[in-house]
Amino acid sequence: MKLPSLTIFVPNLNHGRHLPACVGSVLAQSVLPTELILLDDGSTDDSLAVMESLARQSPVVKVHRNERNLGVIASLNRGLDLATGDYFLGLSADDSLMPGVVEKMLTLLAQHPLAAFCGAITLFRDEGAGLEYLYGVGVADRACYLSPDEMVRLSRAGRMHMFATPMMVNRRRLIANGKYLPELKWCTDWFAVWTAGYQTGVCHVPEVLGEFTKDSTSYSGRGMQNTAERFVIYRAMLDHLAQPQHQEAARRMREGAALAQFGKEMLWLVLRQRQCRHFLTPVYLWQACWWSLRAEVKKILPASLSRLYFRLAGHAPPRGGSTSPAKTS
Repeated sequence: MKLPSLTIFVPNLNHGRHLPACVGSVLAQSVLPTELILLDDGSTDDSLAVMESLARQSPVVKVHRNERNLGVIASLNRGLDLATGDYFLGLSADDSLMPGVVEKMLTLLAQHPLAAFCGAITLFRDEGAGLEYLYGVGVADRACYLSPDEMVRLSRAGRMHMFATPMMVNRRRLIANGKYLPELKWCTDWFAVWTAGYQTGVCHVPEVLGEFTKDSTSYSGRGMQNTAERFVIYRAMLDHLAQPQHQEAARRMREGAALAQFGKEMLWLVLRQRQCRHFLTPVYLWQACWWSLRAEVKKILPASLSRLYFRLAGHAPPRGGSTSPAKTS
């Protein structure tokens, strides 16, 4: 089977010390990407020298540099413009790809070209709370394509969750969908991929193929601590969902209560804005309250009880780092 082409993109700012491990995890894949683009965003450490050294190790590694610091989202959009692959996978400089990710996802996407993206289960490490848990459990029991209607059904059941690490996105659809919107800040990747996904469907590999460290000092970590900024971003998200090009995705998000995961701030906005009250379904009310309750309880619950909850709910980290091998359909 001929696999689609893939661009892996790594934006970097002063993370030169992490780049060898990140690039090494990509070059160790059983199937290599078509290209691995390293983009430096105005680093003041030795990042550029490290990048150039890594580029000499493999012809798939390409190095680019922003003339000045553009920030996370502008760099992501530049990466989309530089990329040539059918699919696009973004990594942080301190991320590493687990073995087999490229082969498993590209094989599934080759069988289901309609899919807007392919995701998997992510191992979350919450350093502040001292917790590890799985995100994306329960979507499916085998590697598969999910139609938009199936996504709505799973979302209504509270099971349609996949994180951006790792996620291979159809690059042309992402560009046609408006790329990454700066005003949505740390929510821009969620909006970009899910508005596309709810139009054409998605793929899922039910294995732990990604890891994410939740850090309060990161771009998203700092932002999530600012309640006022969350209101601004969620309001902008609702404004974009009201635009004609997102009408189909917005309808399915409403049916599936997909906005519930944004908690009490999004619920307050939906209640306050008359033009957004169509999102206010019984399923949405229930799920939004449940997400909000979990967020508040998590702040006060001892780590030992949180770990017990994750274990009973089936979200405890697996031994050995992955779930049972997935079969492709």
